[in-house]
Amino acid sequence: MENLHEVLLIESDPAITRVITQTLNQKRFNIAIFNTVQLALENLRVSAPNIVVLDLSVSDCHQVKGIHSILASVPNLPIIVLTGEEDDLTAEALKAGAKDYLFKNHFLAGVLEMRILRALGHSRESIEEELDRCKKSIAYLDGHIDETSQG
Repeated sequence: MENLHEVLLIESDPAITRVITQTLNQKRFNIAIFNTVQLALENLRVSAPNIVVLDLSVSDCHQVKGIHSILASVPNLPIIVLTGEEDDLTAEALKAGAKDYLFKNHFLAGVLEMRILRALGHSRESIEEELDRCKKSIAYLDGHIDETSQG
């Protein structure tokens, strides 16, 4: 059986929540659902989701402050925002750290899955790049330690 991806969904509209959960539950996703950013942040203290899907219109999101709060709690956690339309807020969400966005009134089931997997791939790439950088730093330091101990 395939590994499940843990998705933290922050959405206050029951109809959209139902569509997303029906879509993702049929795939390889486990979904934790919260209707406010605050409740989701409390859950982040005890869980380790792979990705967040955040509706920018939830009551306590306050434009992009919800994104900032989530990333302050778990840096580098990929976030996909759901929005009603492409506007300045969508651009601000991407600048604030969201990996991607999706129009909640127009998304197709496969599109959300693809965007989640793509965002997770970007996250893994970032981790691999950081790991390579750390390995190079360790190799550099090992070389200096060897030179110092021989000299």
